[in-house]
Amino acid sequence: AECTRGVSCCVFAYGHTGTGKTYTLLGSTSAGDATEQEDWGLLPRTVTNLLTDLDQDQAKEQCELRCTVSYLEIYNERLRDLLVPPSKEEAGKSSKGDVNV
Repeated sequence: AECTRGVSCCVFAYGHTGTGKTYTLLGSTSAGDATEQEDWGLLPRTVTNLLTDLDQDQAKEQCELRCTVSYLEIYNERLRDLLVPPSKEEAGKSSKGDVNV
């Protein structure tokens, strides 16, 4: 994995509503907590493999590693960070914590 060697990586899903972007990225939501890896989408599989690689690299090289993750949505020309809930002050500005792009 190139991202474990310092290369920035990005996953970008684009398409019309109902074309399977969420299913492809997240996997089967009807499987509850989706404990079976065959039900996982691209993101859970990637994160699991990335963290395993980082753990193995850190054990081999006796070094400290850092992984930064962003999960953004662009919808109707608005950017929203899906990992950060809106603060109470921002909640009055937008119900979703949107930022104009």
